[in-house]
Amino acid sequence: MDSALGSLSSARVAALLEQEDLPHKSTLERYHRSPWTMRSTYVVGRVLCAAVTAVMLAHVVERFIAGHVGTIVAIVATVAIYAPFSDLATSIARRNADVWGLRLAALLRPFEIVFLPLAGPLAFASKALSERMQEPESTDPDIASAEVEYFVDEVERSGVVGAEPAEIIRNVLEFEDRRAKDVMVPRNRVEAVDLRTPLDEVRRLVAESGHSRYPVYEGQLDNVIGLLVAKDVFRAETPHSIEGADGPQSEPRSLADVVRRDVIFVPEQQKLVTLLREMRQKRQHLAVVVDEFGGTSGIVTLEDVIEEIVGDIRDEHDDAEIAPIQELGDGRLLALASLPFEDLSTYLGLEVEEPDPKRTIGSAFEGAVEEGTSVEAWGLKLIVRELANDKIERIEIERPQRLSRPPPEVLESMRPPSQAPSRRQSGTAPKPDTTTSSETETAEVDPAASG
Repeated sequence: MDSALGSLSSARVAALLEQEDLPHKSTLERYHRSPWTMRSTYVVGRVLCAAVTAVMLAHVVERFIAGHVGTIVAIVATVAIYAPFSDLATSIARRNADVWGLRLAALLRPFEIVFLPLAGPLAFASKALSERMQEPESTDPDIASAEVEYFVDEVERSGVVGAEPAEIIRNVLEFEDRRAKDVMVPRNRVEAVDLRTPLDEVRRLVAESGHSRYPVYEGQLDNVIGLLVAKDVFRAETPHSIEGADGPQSEPRSLADVVRRDVIFVPEQQKLVTLLREMRQKRQHLAVVVDEFGGTSGIVTLEDVIEEIVGDIRDEHDDAEIAPIQELGDGRLLALASLPFEDLSTYLGLEVEEPDPKRTIGSAFEGAVEEGTSVEAWGLKLIVRELANDKIERIEIERPQRLSRPPPEVLESMRPPSQAPSRRQSGTAPKPDTTTSSETETAEVDPAASG
């Protein structure tokens, strides 16, 4: 009985106590108030039962077998009779502790009262000894997180929790360590608008890109001065009145009239937990990420942050996503230049030390490149196969013969994600196009270039 009630976690006990119609609720409340006393009572009762059984069997056996042999037979008989029934009862009670455990505990209430004089001092001594010998709980967050992940793996394996909820739980555990730099849209893929751009040109950009928010800069992208919301552009189609020398006059609106000046600026090392809290407080969906020199490093949208928990969120403006790695045969691969090295290493089973696992494979190329440019990196031969506006898009990788084809689970992790959650650091590369306010290419619209 003590092991049955002891199997109830504190969370389970609290949940049961909240039930108004719980049978034998008073028994559970008594156990919740003084668990050591009740456990000691059952221990005393179990020991007395074993002792009484042994004495009675010894008395019976001595009638037929005298001496030491009779004593041995009595001990063996006691164990043979008591142990199986005790283990069976314990197993049943532990399997249904909240039902059978409470029911049997209520029936044993008279014995609690009888054995209390013996159980009280025993409970006091046991509790004091346990508190003295108990090791302090580890406060290492890494150990605590590992324990929770192990528990999630176990409940997923048992079928209690599905694969998708388990993956979301893992993402939540890792969310604490994620920073703005890990999820931001890099500078060279940010679609920003120059403050001098005519509204007609801005409307064309908005219609083509389909994003809802754009950073607005003055002069250069490092000087972001506001945020443009797409709906504000179309609301500004009508001229507005100004006071002139000859009275009220009509003047076309400019981009400066619709730019919102309240922009969130965050450093690259800003934790996503803090960033999400700030976005909620300021009711903003986009933040500008700055480097240590104050220059624009990229942008982070609310969707980017949420995707770290629930996985990829694709809307009607997102193009169909291609696989980050494609097998070409003959040991050759075709991969996105934005693929992190750690994902490629996982796919190929590389044993190469890389100081920055988040480094993209496209960063192996330096300076101006053209299609066919090759370089040796990480023991692999990388060849540029696709460029877009002088930016590397896809790279061919020649895999050494010693590297075999990845196992099925790794191949599955490299498939383009649909609506299922996926952790980017566990084998799924960042998607090639971005979220609500970013696209695959840099688009700093300059009125001089657009006419």
